[in-house]
Amino acid sequence: MLNATQYATLRNESSVAAGGAVVYPNPASYGQGTDWQALIFNNSARRQNHELSISGGNDKSTFYLSFGYLDQEGIVATDISRYTRINVRLNSTHKLSKWITVGQNLGYAHDKSIGLGNTNSEFGGPLSSAINLDPITQAVITDPSVAAGSPYQNIGIRRDANGNPYGISSAVGQEMVNPLAYIQTRLGNYGWSDNFIGNAFVEAQPMKGLKFRSTLGSKMAFYGSENFSPLSWLNSSNITSKTSFNRSNNTRFDWNIENTLSYTKDFNKHNVSLLLGQGAYLENRTYSTSVTFYNVPVDNFNDASLNYKVPADQRASDGSEGAEHTVASLFARLNYNFDEKYLVQGLVRRDGSSRFGANHKYGVFPSVSLGWVASREDFFPTNTVVNFLKLRGGYGIVGNDAIGDFIPVNSW
Repeated sequence: MLNATQYATLRNESSVAAGGAVVYPNPASYGQGTDWQALIFNNSARRQNHELSISGGNDKSTFYLSFGYLDQEGIVATDISRYTRINVRLNSTHKLSKWITVGQNLGYAHDKSIGLGNTNSEFGGPLSSAINLDPITQAVITDPSVAAGSPYQNIGIRRDANGNPYGISSAVGQEMVNPLAYIQTRLGNYGWSDNFIGNAFVEAQPMKGLKFRSTLGSKMAFYGSENFSPLSWLNSSNITSKTSFNRSNNTRFDWNIENTLSYTKDFNKHNVSLLLGQGAYLENRTYSTSVTFYNVPVDNFNDASLNYKVPADQRASDGSEGAEHTVASLFARLNYNFDEKYLVQGLVRRDGSSRFGANHKYGVFPSVSLGWVASREDFFPTNTVVNFLKLRGGYGIVGNDAIGDFIPVNSW
């Protein structure tokens, strides 16, 4: 990037070449100027990740328990760029008898994300501003005579800990603002989530080759954010004229259940495996609420609260509920092979979806495949080039319900 002297020199050349006047009479007087990137990059951003796990068991029960902690600072604008996560997991299996086994996998994770709050693109953000701002503008105005002039007496001017205003460029405007001032408008804002996920199963094997398994799984998520915007005057195109405090909360619940019955039998050179199954799935049971209070009489996130009962016309709220997506399935699969040479597989599914119309609620999807392991034939020559050769072909019908919710029947 150009330093201030180089920037002033090139701006002068550009202006003169266009028939204008010299913009900066003494470029050398500006010296190196402001290195905006150096102000927002943290080359010593820390990352710590800790894991602790305990496992054990015997011939009846086994368990695995783990704890994790992650804390990662952002390398850009670290004051408003950080991610932390705490997670716990417990897996266990228990043999209740010779033919019944139960088990579960449970997990919990808490996330807290402090983000830049603005896309780092040509439309603004700390990094974009640091690349586009001129190096002549001072990061912080320490000259009292300059600080006493325009625009530094406007309401909403952001200031450092010593009360000095952050510099505002007169050469670059629009979305590009002093990143240090922008950081001050985002302090404390964060997003969060609590995720619970797990499944439990019971497996019964009353006789050799016959197995029944039932699995129930679910995910419950709670997530949201809190954001405060103070009065701010970052440049003439970026003004926040009233404070606002927003709190959003969301919940989501998904579940699935599957039951399968399988039987496997070997006799002579024959091997037969049959699977029958049923499944039901639900996702996107969601609820969302969001509340915003305007003109909250504070100037920072820590003091912001919904307990400030601003007038009704200074409040905004919204809410929504997700469209539940449900699927019901029946399926069967048959595998057969003779002497591991001749292979047959047949599969059929019957799936129904809440996204389908009443006259097309279910679809049936069969498939079949045949295989031949030629290398197991007696006539296959022994050689060092090919020691396994299998030919396989199949035919089937597949489908999906990825059409969105509430799509008119005549559109698919």
